[in-house]
Amino acid sequence: MTIHSSISNLPFRLFTVYQFLLLMCFCTPSQAKPQLNIELVPKASPFSTTATRQATYFARRRELVPLKAELIETQDGHKLLLYRDLGGKPYGLPAIMSLQDFASHRFKTESKHIVQEQVGKKIEIDSESAGLLNVDIPIRVPRGLSAITGEGETNLTITGRRRIELSGLSQYTLGQAQSAATRSSRFPTINFEQESQLTVEGTIGDRLTLSLEQNSGSAVDLSESLRLQYRGEEDGIIDIVEAGNTSLSLPGTRLIGFSAQGRGGLFGIKARGKVGALNFTLVTSQDKSSSNRKSFEGQSEAVAYSIEDYRYLEDQYFFLDEVYRENFRNGFPPSDGDRVNVQTVRVFLNDFNLQNDLEDSAIPGVAYAFWENGSPNVATSSLSDKGIEEGSFHELSPNDFTIFPEGYLVYENGRVNPGFTLAVAYQTNDGRNSGDIQFISDPNSSNRIQLKLIKAKQQRPTDPTYKLSWRNVYSLGGRQIPQTGLAVGIFREAPGEEPIDNQEGVPYLQIFNLDRHTNGSSASSSPDNIIDIDGGNNIPGLQLQRGHLIFPFLEPFGESGFGAPDLDEDKRVPRIYSETNRANRAEASLYTIRVRSASGSTEINLGFNIIQDSEIIRLNNRTLERGKDYNIDYNFGRITFVGAAQNDVADPTADLDISYQNSDLFGFGQSKSLLGVRLERPFDDQYSLIGMTLLYSNQTTPSQRVRVGQEPARTIIWDANARFRFKPQSLTNWVNSIPLVNTQAPSTIDLDFEIAQSLPNPNTKNVAYIDDFEGAENSQSFQIGKIIWSLASTPTRNNAAINNAEKGRLTWYNPIERDRASLTQIQPNRDDITIDQNIVDILALRFDPARGNVPPYHVNFDTNRNPRHSWAGIMRYLNGQDLSRAKFLELWIRGDNGQLHIDLGEISERVDLPLDHPTFNDPNDRDRYPNGFRTEDNPLGNLPTGDDVAEEAEDIGLDRLTDA
Repeated sequence: MTIHSSISNLPFRLFTVYQFLLLMCFCTPSQAKPQLNIELVPKASPFSTTATRQATYFARRRELVPLKAELIETQDGHKLLLYRDLGGKPYGLPAIMSLQDFASHRFKTESKHIVQEQVGKKIEIDSESAGLLNVDIPIRVPRGLSAITGEGETNLTITGRRRIELSGLSQYTLGQAQSAATRSSRFPTINFEQESQLTVEGTIGDRLTLSLEQNSGSAVDLSESLRLQYRGEEDGIIDIVEAGNTSLSLPGTRLIGFSAQGRGGLFGIKARGKVGALNFTLVTSQDKSSSNRKSFEGQSEAVAYSIEDYRYLEDQYFFLDEVYRENFRNGFPPSDGDRVNVQTVRVFLNDFNLQNDLEDSAIPGVAYAFWENGSPNVATSSLSDKGIEEGSFHELSPNDFTIFPEGYLVYENGRVNPGFTLAVAYQTNDGRNSGDIQFISDPNSSNRIQLKLIKAKQQRPTDPTYKLSWRNVYSLGGRQIPQTGLAVGIFREAPGEEPIDNQEGVPYLQIFNLDRHTNGSSASSSPDNIIDIDGGNNIPGLQLQRGHLIFPFLEPFGESGFGAPDLDEDKRVPRIYSETNRANRAEASLYTIRVRSASGSTEINLGFNIIQDSEIIRLNNRTLERGKDYNIDYNFGRITFVGAAQNDVADPTADLDISYQNSDLFGFGQSKSLLGVRLERPFDDQYSLIGMTLLYSNQTTPSQRVRVGQEPARTIIWDANARFRFKPQSLTNWVNSIPLVNTQAPSTIDLDFEIAQSLPNPNTKNVAYIDDFEGAENSQSFQIGKIIWSLASTPTRNNAAINNAEKGRLTWYNPIERDRASLTQIQPNRDDITIDQNIVDILALRFDPARGNVPPYHVNFDTNRNPRHSWAGIMRYLNGQDLSRAKFLELWIRGDNGQLHIDLGEISERVDLPLDHPTFNDPNDRDRYPNGFRTEDNPLGNLPTGDDVAEEAEDIGLDRLTDA
């Protein structure tokens, strides 16, 4: 018992000794009020980043306000007085603690910090080495499989990360009136995004490895990221077998596209092995990538593109008035008095959106197409439906447009929406106003601003403002286009003829006055067949900052007087300016503008989904290194040059060549497979070898009628190569025999031979279709809902209106669910109809030719009426549908008898409703017609209704009085 007692007291005695030693480290006794300065720096838990931030904060506070201790005498003995000293004065509340309590507190604190630091280090090391989960499965491989998998246990390692982002955005306007149409909520719009990345790696034995990667930001399917790898025995025939995503590299070849860089994007099986001194590589896979190559000159991409003559910019450049249009047409600037004072110009836009009127401070106004002597010409403007536009106008910022004194306006935000109205207010140098330039909006006033209309809503060629929009401006494909490398040509491409760039030997650049002199020389010099740059800021001419080409003619390819005067009459295409339908313009197209321009950026985009490590970038015949000369984003195909390579690429004389592979996202059902074998016999010097390669590539398509460019193909390629390295000592001795020459390295001679042959079959079907016209249909569906149809107006027969007295009764409706039609009843021979497609909506029409369509129906029932003369119909408005190119109308009709007539075009909307007829609205005969209906438009002459003009005397209320 005594022994046990002394052992149990031993920790306490050791703890007491440690307390004393720890206290001695902090206390230095003196004879008079011994003081000790103590800095307590808290140590944060390694488990919490918040604790780390808090520890740093409190540590800084203690550095500024140090903790001090004084040894004092009390009735209970010596105590420590603890307080914080701020400038020689106590700060905060002091504390009194015995020496033993203070030492015990410090011991517990230090012990806790030591444990946390050691455990934290352990967790950090384990997390870096083991990942999210590292599990050893204590199941040994069966003896029968150990010959394949090798010895060892099964292990599973999982690493990954997940990011979840939740954000909200609330937008509302203070003071905005709430209504059913403009009701806004302050509750934020929630946006939830998540991103995950997970990698699973497993080992079975010591030879078999399995890996799987999932990345939400990658377009690679999860099944395609699966990779299985088998490593054979050290002296076995099979060295390594890979299944899943793999690559093939043939370092000894240069002619068949599988160099040392390799070819990725292969999904299949690859095996490498060795039989004696012969190395072999076998591959069988699906090829899910395509090889590409791009060449660039300096920082400009050497890509040319074409612009058809009908693809001019619309509704971006405007004339402020026809006067300025005529000045441009004649090639003369306006007089000093007619020039626009650019400081007075105000530009307004009406987007016909009531919801943003309050936010954009829209003001009510009216815009007139014609102005005269500072006032709107209402009479002339009223002659056209689009001559006057009313509504709420938003004033644009000066950054949204540019005004030229010659009367030009350029909308800098691109094309003005066809459904918007554009108007201006300006003053000429001689003081004439077009629009209220000094108008101030007053919410308490009913005054409206008066403006000069320069673009009407949905304007057409017959509208007065249509000609104010320029149709001689073409986009060059970008902005800030440098002059270096810019080339522009105009070609006439008639059907069945080769494109030509001249007319009877005169280049079209000169025909259209775009090449009048030699670039860099005087204006009197001869043309050089290169478009005149002249600084690149010209109207007309090149506007390189905006990236526009402006012809000096209103309609350069149009008729004489508006187009180029030297253009042959039979070579003009005025139809591209008079048609509003782009398809009709394309049919008349005859000219093409070919542009080759440069890009002023050291970033190059190759497209999406570049296969990792597949790029080979050569700058001036020097291969660049990733990370040193450039960075690449494989998902988006963006290459950014850095360091010295950035300046080299910007050199206009630089030659840049990029080879890469990208994954095929849209294969259109095509399947590409690759089979290959490589045999190689290396020699002892690790350089010399003899090799042979055989590749078989097959591309198939499920389509029975293959189109050009999608043909099934088959290719067989064989390659033989050899390379040798010799080190002849005789050559070294011969060089050393030259006076004053003494070589230190042996001489070497390298010989490299390669021969290859491709045996392609570009189309195994031996036929391809330019177009099978299966996708040529451009259909527009008409809705058959009951509510969108109304009674038809009176049609004509033999250019005369049909008698309304013979109008029968017509009702139309959509059957209820149980009576809806089946598509198999309509098209019984179709076998591709799914269950979801089987039930369709129909519009049922019920026509009773003997019953009149006016009340009371029992009175108007006439059995003697000839049903062949009776008629009735329904009609609807086809809003926004262009049927000018329609060829067929498809209807599915089922009925017993009768005739169905269809009219398309401009149809009168005036319907003589039976209730409007005066016979049924006699105010003196309410006994016969108690429910009679009387319109407010009184009958006029022989018309059954009125004159379509509502007058004050006709404003009759429910009490049939006019004082309402």
